[in-house]
Amino acid sequence: MIGRMLWGHEIRRRHVVMAAAGAVALVLTIAWDLLPEAGFRWGVAKALRSLGMVEVSIDDTDISLFGGRLTVRKMLAQPALGKALGIGDFDLKFRWRPLLDRRLVLDRVAVEGIDIELKREGDGFVLNGLPLAVAATPPSAKDSSASPPWGIDVAGLELTNSRLHITDGDFIADIAVERLLVENVNSLDPRRAVSFTLKGSLNGAAIALSGTMRPFAAEPSFAAAAHVQSLALADFTVLAARGGLTELSGRADLSLSAEGSLLGTGPAIKTNGRVTFDSPSLTGFIAARTAKLDLEIARLAWDGTNLDLASTLHTEALEVKAAGVSATAGRLDLDLGSLAWDGAKAGLTGVKFTTEALAVSAPGGKGSAGKLSLDLKTLNWDGAKASISGRFDGATLAGKGEGGEGSAAALGLDMDRLDWDGRRIGWQGGLKGSAIRVAVAGHDAAPEAVDWSGRFDLDTADLAGKAEGKVVLGPLRLGVGDIRTALRAAEAQGKVAFGKAVEVDLSKARIDGLSVQDAAHKSDLAAVERVDAEALQLARDGGVSVAHLNAEGVNALRKEGQTGYPWRLETKHLRLDHAARETDGDVSVDEARIDGMLARINRTPEGFIGFISEDKPPKETKPAKPKDEDTPDIRIGRLVVGGDSRINLRDRTMSETMRIDVTPLDFSIANLDSETPDRDSPFEIKAGAGRGLIVASGSIRPFAEKISGRIDGKITAFELPPLSPYLAEALGVNLQSGHFDGTLGIGIDKGKLSGALDVALSNLFIAPPDPNVPPKPGKVDMPIATVLDLLRDGDDLIHLSLPIRGDTANPDVDISDAVAQAVGGALKSTLFTTLKLAFPVAALIELAMDADDQSRLALPPLSFAPGADTLSGEQEKTLGSVAELVKARAGLKLTLCGKADDSDWPVVAAKRRSADKPLLSKLESLVGFERPADFYGPPDHNLLSALAQRRTNAVRDFLADKGGVDPGRLFGCRPMVETAEKGPRVELLL
Repeated sequence: MIGRMLWGHEIRRRHVVMAAAGAVALVLTIAWDLLPEAGFRWGVAKALRSLGMVEVSIDDTDISLFGGRLTVRKMLAQPALGKALGIGDFDLKFRWRPLLDRRLVLDRVAVEGIDIELKREGDGFVLNGLPLAVAATPPSAKDSSASPPWGIDVAGLELTNSRLHITDGDFIADIAVERLLVENVNSLDPRRAVSFTLKGSLNGAAIALSGTMRPFAAEPSFAAAAHVQSLALADFTVLAARGGLTELSGRADLSLSAEGSLLGTGPAIKTNGRVTFDSPSLTGFIAARTAKLDLEIARLAWDGTNLDLASTLHTEALEVKAAGVSATAGRLDLDLGSLAWDGAKAGLTGVKFTTEALAVSAPGGKGSAGKLSLDLKTLNWDGAKASISGRFDGATLAGKGEGGEGSAAALGLDMDRLDWDGRRIGWQGGLKGSAIRVAVAGHDAAPEAVDWSGRFDLDTADLAGKAEGKVVLGPLRLGVGDIRTALRAAEAQGKVAFGKAVEVDLSKARIDGLSVQDAAHKSDLAAVERVDAEALQLARDGGVSVAHLNAEGVNALRKEGQTGYPWRLETKHLRLDHAARETDGDVSVDEARIDGMLARINRTPEGFIGFISEDKPPKETKPAKPKDEDTPDIRIGRLVVGGDSRINLRDRTMSETMRIDVTPLDFSIANLDSETPDRDSPFEIKAGAGRGLIVASGSIRPFAEKISGRIDGKITAFELPPLSPYLAEALGVNLQSGHFDGTLGIGIDKGKLSGALDVALSNLFIAPPDPNVPPKPGKVDMPIATVLDLLRDGDDLIHLSLPIRGDTANPDVDISDAVAQAVGGALKSTLFTTLKLAFPVAALIELAMDADDQSRLALPPLSFAPGADTLSGEQEKTLGSVAELVKARAGLKLTLCGKADDSDWPVVAAKRRSADKPLLSKLESLVGFERPADFYGPPDHNLLSALAQRRTNAVRDFLADKGGVDPGRLFGCRPMVETAEKGPRVELLL
């Protein structure tokens, strides 16, 4: 080459050297420009093929080593099986100089269009068809003497339009990254915050994430905000199945802010935000669904030891089922004001819980609530003790189980303070409820209102404790078997201790409107208008005591209906002072007083009405008690019956009813004590019967082995016709009229009687025989007119002195014997011994008089309308004239004879039916319907006789009270029932 000519010039050595140098420069220039790109392409392709990619393609690369820039466009790696791995664009800008200082400085890393498919197979993952090896153990720590680590400084890292497709069995997650930007990553400046933003989607749900972090600081920290919209929960069903759930559905929205740091003592996290679920549901070991669930976290802080939480929860149309238990709620709200926990102690403050339309069912029962609310002011727990203050309210509550059922319109529980130490419960507060009903084991209680305030203590181990405070009950209904108890109101104040035994100490107690009924027999057992008690005590041994007890409107034994009867006992007022009943049955009362008593004593052949057992069990002979058996002792300091008390006596054991009304009745007795049987108990009694009066006093020893005592009394103007049924049974005759006056003096010495009854009988006449009643053989075949004439003195009186002998178990005389002796046994007196000798007894008795005997002067009778027993104005005017006539003549006496007949029966029967069936009778009256007379059946003789007696009483009361006639000059006849001839009337006989 040297020396040759080229283009007119000689080629010299320098020319060859220069040409060779230029060629080398050209080759190096081409290699610098082409070899990095080719080498990069070859290296990437070789690396990907070594991973199993069978085909690798790169559309374009741009590498500038001096400029520190690397660009790759549209790289695609296809495995033998699986989806291709592709990168749209990769742009890297770096610096050379920091590499010499072991620093990697990247000004910008931008990646676009990455498409990755990650799939679990067996125990590993497959990336785009290629298995990924996962180290079984982490790499060992490097020797501390090794070179220092590289520093990293990345100004910006950006990933756009990329996708990660994860498959784990049936679980699929499609993560789309619209843009991920990470800035300011500098390991050599740990104080600098790394910022990041992410915008993309998860299975179509929009995701946004932004925040900062300090990963290289001595105490790493972060702050982030995350937002997720319309995340489909069904996409996570497969993952939920691994936790025992078979189905998951609904959508979720999340907006969350969090910050935290990794301290030397542990992680510290603070977060707040909101999570909303739309129609979420899950099925598995627990099944739940709701139309909406909204959770808002106002504050959540955790430092590894202490937890501080404040949040709210709202849900609608909630349904939950688990382990055979199901619950539904139309609405549920929870406001967790503050929850604090330090690992050993927990505290809640300002908690409010509300739920509506709640229903719960379980194998053992079910319950429901229209509304429940809990306002928890504080709750503190230290692992062993808890204290609570707050309030619980419920409305429209109901529950039913195997043991019973219950309901309440409203229930409120105040907890001023509730303490629990794992065994003992202490509650200071109150309980209010309305329209409550509890039915358990045959007991049915239904208080309309309950209000309790005080303190309650319970030892759960021994089931013992005490309650003290005040309780107020509204209307209450209580059923125990067939017994129904009701009260209008009740109130008590005091304390109750319970456990193996019960002890009650009430300073005050009150009951209003108490009633007790027997539903099986449709009868009222008792009714009390009001009871007030002071210092009421129930001892653990069963003893009961009360300092003062006042009861008003005390009634006992009544039955409604056609076969019913009015109250057997009525009392306006009852008072007990210092009353007690000991465990052994001993009873003591300092003073007992009964005012306004009305006792209805109605005797029938079956027994006393109201005391007859309707079940009629077979009679059992009770064994006699041993004489040495300790019987309960009775001590009564004083017993008083007064205040216009009355006794209505009815004896229906005979063909004709005996009626006597004792009014007023005043009775008192003192010093009753069974422990001192030889102690005298003084007594006094004053009783009226019609216009008659009975007064007696004395002393008695009722608890002595054989009774002893003394009785002195006086009887004034006692009417004899009411006792006529007894005379009819004894002698076969009836009394038409007559007064009984007398004195009584009886001594009782160890059961033996000695004394006398001095009797004065006035205006005594025998009634004509009842044509409707057949005569009794052997008793009415002897005239007595002569006897009565001989017995009468100049004042038309019959005087008898009747000795009383025998003993208390079998006295020789009683009131019926006295009447019989006055009429048929007067000849036993020694005064008439000669008469017995002169006249045969059979010839002495004859009919004494006839009510219609014309030899008796009579005034015009007072006529009454059928069924009427009250006086009209015209009748009162007539009786006013009669009263003036009687008062003007001192020796004039007036006999009043009430008469009823068959015309009275329809009216009397209609009144009785109206009382038995008031609503039906009132309806018939409104429409003008009248029942025929034969509808009521045959006349009731007893009811008509009572009507005749009421007519007599009405006339006598007017003459005595308004006319001013001395009651001793007014005599009543035996009431008569006739056929409808002369009409209902009262005859006035002189």
